[in-house]
Amino acid sequence: ETELSDFRSKNKIVAIDETSRGTIEFLSNLEAEKIETDLELAEYRNRHKALSDAVGETGYFDQTYLTPSATDQRDSPFSQLLRQLSEAELERLELLQKRTDNHPDVLALDQRIEQIKEKLSSFNQNTITSYQVFITSLEQKQRDLRRLISRYEDKIKVLPEFETRLLSLNRKKAVYEKMFVQLLDKREEMRMAELSKLQDIVIVDPAE
Repeated sequence: ETELSDFRSKNKIVAIDETSRGTIEFLSNLEAEKIETDLELAEYRNRHKALSDAVGETGYFDQTYLTPSATDQRDSPFSQLLRQLSEAELERLELLQKRTDNHPDVLALDQRIEQIKEKLSSFNQNTITSYQVFITSLEQKQRDLRRLISRYEDKIKVLPEFETRLLSLNRKKAVYEKMFVQLLDKREEMRMAELSKLQDIVIVDPAE
């Protein structure tokens, strides 16, 4: 803002023509959209990597937290499988009090546990695939925006030097303003997501 104000004052420029103003406004909107796309793409890439790594390490991951909080997660197919897995593993521990690892009952239970894990992994793979689809779509959008921005930048370059500089400063100011607002919104989203997380630790009795 200071740089723009100084330039206007130094060169005695009051305003720019309507066509140039429209070009700058559209270009700043494109760049704001690109910034938002960049942020969203980075978020999906990070999630995709984290989920893929989790599957590679343990065979499956708990994806119930990906479901919107307004939905009752307890009755989802994935949650039901998780409960079955937990119950089967508990049953195995109890069975090992009376049986060995090689006992037919334990082996049958091991097989059931593996089948549940395979079903959980299948849910996870579908989720990972959908994330990859989003990533591919956002990458295409990113390329399209870059092409459009480049085209409009070429239009500005043919203008007189003073006007080009003024348009560049106006554009930069508009982009930074939109970027600032987007980052504030993103921070608020993250803060609200953190506050809405259900804590898995509760105080039964306060310390004496």
